[in-house]
Amino acid sequence: MLKDDVLIEAKNVCKIFRIYKKPVDRILEAFDIFRLGKHSSIFKANNNINFTLKKGEVVGIIGPNGSGKSTFLKILSGILEPTSGYLKINGRVDSLIELGAAFNPELTGYENIDFFLKIKQVNRKELKHRVSKIIDFCGLDDMFLAQPIKTYSSGMFARLAFSAAIHSDFDILIIDEVLSVGDEQFQNKCIEHMIELSKTGKGIIFVSHNLHAVKYFCDRVVRFEAGEIVDEGSNVIDIVEMYEKNIKPVSDESVIESNKTSGIVKITSTKILNQANKEVKEFEYSPNLEIKIKIDYELYEYLPGMFFGVGMRNSKGEYVNGLNTKIDKFKINDQPGKYTLILTYQNPKLYKDIYTLWSVCYNASGTVVLSDYIIKNAFEIKVSKQMCEGILFIDHFWQYDS
Repeated sequence: MLKDDVLIEAKNVCKIFRIYKKPVDRILEAFDIFRLGKHSSIFKANNNINFTLKKGEVVGIIGPNGSGKSTFLKILSGILEPTSGYLKINGRVDSLIELGAAFNPELTGYENIDFFLKIKQVNRKELKHRVSKIIDFCGLDDMFLAQPIKTYSSGMFARLAFSAAIHSDFDILIIDEVLSVGDEQFQNKCIEHMIELSKTGKGIIFVSHNLHAVKYFCDRVVRFEAGEIVDEGSNVIDIVEMYEKNIKPVSDESVIESNKTSGIVKITSTKILNQANKEVKEFEYSPNLEIKIKIDYELYEYLPGMFFGVGMRNSKGEYVNGLNTKIDKFKINDQPGKYTLILTYQNPKLYKDIYTLWSVCYNASGTVVLSDYIIKNAFEIKVSKQMCEGILFIDHFWQYDS
């Protein structure tokens, strides 16, 4: 029997799927009286999961795709049955695994709200009040609510579906990545509402790849890996930071994506050097960090007004910084010959990430790329401890206004 403050208790929960190479193997195994299982292989989606959710608690679940998170949520939601183990749930579970699953695209917004609440068995006395709260929360105009939802944008649909879901009756709310849709203002509104729900004793399970939201929304975090829980606790930031350190891009190998030449000038190489002028790929962040970009180029004919630029993007493709010799009024050798140009970043405030870097040679007007050298995953900035959020660190201090 569960304690009064416990909503979910799972002990050694396992979920096993049988994998068949061919459809006919299912039939052959069904007639295998000895149950040898020679026509299928076993896949353990969840293995010995131990999990507890208490009243008023917000638990974040993190992990890479395919780590078993969604399978476990479907078990908690009653969509799947565990193969083995003990699972006890005390209360009504509402799952936001797929927004708007009960919505009919041919019905209007008003009709879908009414239909959804009746499915959730909201009584008639409460129905009108609940509809009013949903309409107020979603923020959609009457004009839109009177139209079939098949005409809605994805953001409008997300607003309506999420608003309806969080205003139904539940003791446990499961949210799986549904906050990735909708605008930022609405996402913040949803987070604030769920915090208020937790204060009333509702239990919330929050699954997201938005690790920033997990850090500041969740009381406790559980990390999945290969179908098992590998870390958990109330030290949310530490666990998320450790997970972030283990996240690698699909490939972190440096790759030359482009080395364009015009026949007038060619960038023959671009290298990343440390303070000791050694070619490196990794840097540890420090206040005295120095990164040098060494550009070797060959100019085949006189080219007055030419200039060079160096830029970088982070692993998300965001443009981080761009510098060029024209802005900095640095004179470039424009006579034929071989040259080495060095750009030195002094104390760059780059935070932990893997960066793509490029060097480019332009004509005098900057309208034509004469040569480029683009290196994907050119270098990585590492940190030994958390210093900030975002993509760069800013020197700062705190004080009271005296």
